[in-house]
Amino acid sequence: GGSGGTGPQPTSTPSPTVANGAMPTDIPGLIQFANEHFAAAKAAQARGDFVTYGQELQLVQDALVALDNLAGPSPAPSISSGP
Repeated sequence: GGSGGTGPQPTSTPSPTVANGAMPTDIPGLIQFANEHFAAAKAAQARGDFVTYGQELQLVQDALVALDNLAGPSPAPSISSGP
């Protein structure tokens, strides 16, 4: 037999990067997600890290698109083409 190590256990410290698919699916969560990543983008911009800046802004945009989808289409004014 043998102990058969499974490798080092991952620590539970929060990581600054968000894994794909970790975006919230509720409106309050998406708003918080967007705000956090917008703040991270501004911080990256301030230190001249434009790669991270672009990645964070993309996450913000993704969250806004998801919010838009959750909120549904805004009611368009009905234009009647009557006789």
